[in-house]
Formats: sequence, C-alpha cells, structure tokens
Amino acid sequence: MGRFAVAMTTVVSASTIGQLALGLTINRYVAEFRVNEPARANRVLGVGSAVAIASAVLCGGVAYALAPSLAVFLRDSSMTTPLRVAALLLMAHLLGGVQIGVLSSVQRFDLTAMVAFASAAVALPAVWWACRSFGLLGAVSAAAAAQLLRSVALWAVARYAIRQAGLRFDLSQPHSEAPLLIHFALPASLSGLTAPPAIWFANSTLARLPGGFGEAGSFAVAATFQTAAMFVPNLTSRLSATLLSEQRGLRSARGERDVFLLSAVCGAAALAFVAVAIALFAGPLLSLFGKAYPETARNALLVLLLASVPEFLTITLDQFVQLEGKMWQALLFVNLPRDLTLSLTCLPMAASAGAMGLAGAYLLARLVGFAGVLWLSRANLAQLWRRTA
Repeated sequence: MGRFAVAMTTVVSASTIGQLALGLTINRYVAEFRVNEPARANRVLGVGSAVAIASAVLCGGVAYALAPSLAVFLRDSSMTTPLRVAALLLMAHLLGGVQIGVLSSVQRFDLTAMVAFASAAVALPAVWWACRSFGLLGAVSAAAAAQLLRSVALWAVARYAIRQAGLRFDLSQPHSEAPLLIHFALPASLSGLTAPPAIWFANSTLARLPGGFGEAGSFAVAATFQTAAMFVPNLTSRLSATLLSEQRGLRSARGERDVFLLSAVCGAAALAFVAVAIALFAGPLLSLFGKAYPETARNALLVLLLASVPEFLTITLDQFVQLEGKMWQALLFVNLPRDLTLSLTCLPMAASAGAMGLAGAYLLARLVGFAGVLWLSRANLAQLWRRTA
C-alpha cells in the first residue's frame, strides 16, 4: 500500500505541473468570452488544447527517464518499473485533464460526471484485481490503462460539448492569446511547480524514515477520507468559478455575489456533515483497509479533517483571486509560503510522530495559505459585505 501510494503521489504531483494550469485558464476565460466574444473563446480553446498535448508528451517522457533516479531517492530499486508505468499513466492523465476545463467552461458538468463515474466503475475493480493478482506493478498498470480510457472518453465528449455550444478549436491566431498565458496561465502553472513537489517531498520523506512505508500507507489511507470530505466543497468551488466568470462576462455584480454566497454555504454545509461523520466512524472506516490501520491512521485522519477547514476557506476565497486575475500575487503570497511551510516542517514533524506528524505539517501549511488568500481577497470581501449589509 505504501509503495502504491508513493507511485500515485508521484503521478499526481507531476500532473499538476504538466497541466500548466491550462484547464483552469480555459475554464476561466471561455466561460467569460463564449457569450459576447465567441471568436476569442475559440482561440483560447485551440491554444490551450495544443499546448496540453505538447506538455503531456514532454512530461511523460521526462518522468519515464527519471524513474530510476526516483527509485534511488526512495531507496528501493524495485520501484523503477512501477514508476515507469506511472509515467504512462501521467501522460494519459495530462491528455484528459485539460478537457475537464473545456467541459466546465460550457457548463457540461453532466458529461464530466458521467465519464468520472464510468471510469471509476472500471478502474476500482481493475486496480483491486490487478493488485491481488500481480502486486504493485499490476495495480499501477491497471490504473494506467483505466486512465487512458478515461482520457479518450473526455476528449470525445469535450468535442461534442464544444460543437453543441457553437464553439470550435481555433489555432489560426495563437499569438493573440499570449497575454492570457503570461498573466494567468504562467503564474498559475508556476504555482504547480511548488505545490506538487512539496507534497511529493513530504510524503516521500515519511516513506524514507525507518518503517516509513507503513506510515506512508497509513497517511495515504487517512488522506483518502480527507479527500472524500473535500469532494463536494471542491466540486461546488469549480462549479461556482465557471458561473462567476460567466457573470463577470455579463457584467452582473449581483450575480457574482449570489453565486459566491451560494457556493460558500453549500460547500461549508457539505464539509461539516461529511467531516463529522468520518470523525465519528473513523475506526470502522479505517478498519476496511486492514486491522493495522486504526491505531496508526486515526490520529492522522483527525488532524487532516481539521486541516480541511482552512483548505476549504482557501479554495472558496481563491475564486476572487482567479476572477481578478491576481495569479502572480497568489503565487508569491499564498502558494510559495504554504508549500515552503510544508517542506520545512515535514521532516521534523514526521520524524517525531509519523503519519500524524506529517498531517500536522499539512495543517500548518494550510493555515499559512489561508492567511495569504484572505489578504489578497480583502477588497472583494469588503465589497461583498457592503452589498449584503
């Protein structure tokens, strides 16, 4: 479990870098331009998709070449082949990931959900069977095959959705949208150069400690339930980001206010309900992964659930940051301080308390990130207060 978690963390970290925030950029600006400036929306779609293909091929190749070095860093040469297969998984993930932004920009969340549920229905039993039958390499190979199928499905439904919306992928004037890439996509992608490596370094630091793979497995299990608690808040945040961009294109200040408040209330209610339920039934839930987990993972899970609060507040306020295009400021005052905090505190805290210590480092990092985004969004919050007072 610990080795599989490290392999998957490597893929997730590299994929965030390789996506270059293109899905986020497409979602932000196609949603704003598609009603009043469709030609510009077409160009954003074309440029974003072309860059995504190039990035997927490049990042997959680099990850494949670096697999032996990563195995040496992990002090486990048997990880070389699984990490090479994970590089193929990375390429497939990047090819499909940007299309989620395309679908969101035209508000086809139903198609995104359909592909997500269908791919999960295939991936989960396939990975479970492959792991039982062939071990770590089988599990990673099954995950890679399932991800490839998911990516093909996402590209197909994205093209269908774009045609239905009366848009197309236009590469005739790629230079005309360069300012968007420089002022929005570039700083957002640079944020990806800090967050995923910091997460990977923190998790790998835990794995490198004596008995670390067992602790890494415990942390991965706890993080799975924390991800479940954040599922609806993340979903409502992505949905409202699209709607906020659309309202900005329509020049509707009241619409922006209503969308933001509804998103914040729904996300907070969902997080509170799921997090409390998970905390109350932590023991039985963790025991589903094996009898060894309740003792080692329960405290880590509780700390991670606590970290969900500043994480939720951060992603909620980050909608204002994206709407105003303050991506360079977000990089300097939110992402860098947060990720440096995680990188600097993970070793001493993990060495002293294992999985729970690493969870504590995550909590500190999330609090630092929340402080930064609160400062950046203070003007929007003040304006929101005046509109609702």
